[in-house]
Amino acid sequence: MPDPLVTGLSIGPVTRAADIARAIAWSLRPAEDPASPPSWLLDGQRRSFRRVTAALRRYRGALLADPVGSGKTYVALAAAASLNPRGPTACLVPATLVQQWQAAAARVGANVQVTSH
Repeated sequence: MPDPLVTGLSIGPVTRAADIARAIAWSLRPAEDPASPPSWLLDGQRRSFRRVTAALRRYRGALLADPVGSGKTYVALAAAASLNPRGPTACLVPATLVQQWQAAAARVGANVQVTSH
């Protein structure tokens, strides 16, 4: 056999560059946890909840960097409630946000202990 690679390689269908780029981007998207978010989360917060929960399960940490006013506090409280339904979750937040977090947790009934550094 003059060229053994010829038997192992075959040319597949021609694919547009945009389709290839879309497939690569799709394969790199963050993982999403199948857990159901609490009913008090808004529709726009559900994807962030699934992604944060997946990252917490896999890496034991996550960085939630959604835009200002998008409800990051509620997404974090939902993740805490989902991952630790039996006991209080410790939330270490900036001192200026302690009261805001306590109020938000009380509104949704999240079992958390909020403190600052």
